[in-house]
Amino acid sequence: VVAAAISSCKKEDKSVFDKTPDERLKEALDGYQAQLSGAQNGWKGLLRVDSARGATYSFYFKFNNENRVVMLSDFDSLSAVTLKESSYRLKGLQQPSLIFDTYSYLHVLADPDPNVNGGTLGGGLFSDFEFYFDSNTADTIKLVGRFNGSKMSLVKATKTEEDAYNSGQLAAGLNINKIL
Repeated sequence: VVAAAISSCKKEDKSVFDKTPDERLKEALDGYQAQLSGAQNGWKGLLRVDSARGATYSFYFKFNNENRVVMLSDFDSLSAVTLKESSYRLKGLQQPSLIFDTYSYLHVLADPDPNVNGGTLGGGLFSDFEFYFDSNTADTIKLVGRFNGSKMSLVKATKTEEDAYNSGQLAAGLNINKIL
């Protein structure tokens, strides 16, 4: 009788959330997409790699809504003045993630061939090209590398900064030692 009474009770299974996990993930990824592509003047990026040198590299990114990004990098004099286009995608892995999925200046740092970046054989500069979103505000996005734990910060660029990047002024700073 007790078992019948317990099993006959009406149980309500109320969800803590008002949306499904897939709906919440889509909403988060759409928000990141809008934030990345909505930066009218692009993003300044700082990437700290986990190599023995522990260097920080500077980037300029401009994302669009078609999952394409153009970038500059202070890795060398050519990458500082030559815009390189790459594709990117946002994906829900364990966390919402930003993946640069075609070879770009970010990949140069992670390239395992020491002839490409002066890094170690099989490890390169121990950098990443897949990141998860750690935190963000309207003007700043903090990312963490999914494989090596590289830390990258993106900060919205101003019009003046965008013009400086596009006119090659990133190359002017290459004589300064990398930030340690």
